[in-house]
Amino acid sequence: MRGVPIAVTAIACAACTLTTSLDGYVGAGPLQRAPDASADAAAGTDAHVDATALLAITSLALVNADTAQVVPGYEALATGAQIPRSLAKWNIRAEVPGDPGSVQFDVDRRPAHTENNPPFYMCGDDGHGGVNSCDLPSGERVLRITPFENDARGGAGGAATTITIVVP
Repeated sequence: MRGVPIAVTAIACAACTLTTSLDGYVGAGPLQRAPDASADAAAGTDAHVDATALLAITSLALVNADTAQVVPGYEALATGAQIPRSLAKWNIRAEVPGDPGSVQFDVDRRPAHTENNPPFYMCGDDGHGGVNSCDLPSGERVLRITPFENDARGGAGGAATTITIVVP
């Protein structure tokens, strides 16, 4: 598409930096703009900024489902996070700036839950401030969280975030 910027998310790890585009490209370096996009900029053409290009998960937090509060020390979940054994009821909240219509949570490559209203919880909420508890099998679980422009995964999808957690 001519003149449409490409949004990217950098995912850092100890040995690498990966770049992921909205169309699924994963590479070791930053994406380059299409040649005609820079020509448009040089010509003074106003670039249209697509609002869905700004949809991205900014952080994931572990929440105590009994209190609906973030568990101290788990404000920013990352790959390898372990759910504490002492936490009997828990959920994960995705932070998405702006006004997304929905957030899709996949567990182990399977759709688990679509949340249409903030706050966006992996295992949902009761709509009155209460948080549902997740009930996932023990072991390593791969979570993929994707924001969408509209309710029920409608419209364009934003940048997905994928992490691995360990469930006791």
